[in-house]
Amino acid sequence: MGKHLAKRTTHTEIDTTTGEMARIVVDEQMGYVDTEPDYVKIYVGTQLCLNSIDPSLAPYVIAFSSYLTYADDKNYQHMIQTNSIVRKGVARTLGVSEPRVK
Repeated sequence: MGKHLAKRTTHTEIDTTTGEMARIVVDEQMGYVDTEPDYVKIYVGTQLCLNSIDPSLAPYVIAFSSYLTYADDKNYQHMIQTNSIVRKGVARTLGVSEPRVK
């Protein structure tokens, strides 16, 4: 869990006497935001256990899930292509080498 930008708002202050832009104010609120909610981790862990798959693979399943497709064709719903771009992205997300993801 790391500190990430939780919210950024920008507004412009205008000088009411001249109508000129006085300054631009950017508000950034930092917070500790996890990459996925706890219920997602619990759900994935449970699904892995129910299917007799090692629960230590949960981070990989979660990382690959961001590459899921949502096709309307019933034969191609929820597919994950494991090309080199996807493997590099998953490896970067998990902080491991690409061959480890292969």
